[in-house]
Amino acid sequence: MDQKADNVALLSIRPEYAQKILSGEKKVEFRKRGFKRSVRHVLIYSTLPVGKVVGYFEIKNLEAHSPLRLWRLFSKIGGIDKASFDSYFAGKSNGIGITIKRVKHFDRPIPLKAIFDGPAPQDYAYLPASILNKLQY
Repeated sequence: MDQKADNVALLSIRPEYAQKILSGEKKVEFRKRGFKRSVRHVLIYSTLPVGKVVGYFEIKNLEAHSPLRLWRLFSKIGGIDKASFDSYFAGKSNGIGITIKRVKHFDRPIPLKAIFDGPAPQDYAYLPASILNKLQY
């Protein structure tokens, strides 16, 4: 069985960055730490004031590097300015660049409680891959 097919990550992403992912402007999502499980898809929870799941993307690749290397590799497609990037990774020696393969934008954003039992994850949470079938319309 393909272990990747067993997990979807639900990521909390600020609305400005969620919108840039959905529009195709942001092709890499930066994270301070990687996933502990194999993940193929990421559900995008756009944090408040939106407060809803707005779409998902398929992961192309996970790149683990120093923040300096991540910036050198992905600054042109990262959808974030240098000051914000540096602030996010302040004090960190490593990070992750999640490169985006395909994006699906939901016509109607989905309330978090419809798919996730609990508060919005601070970073991410795992869901079964079957959740994507329920969200297809």
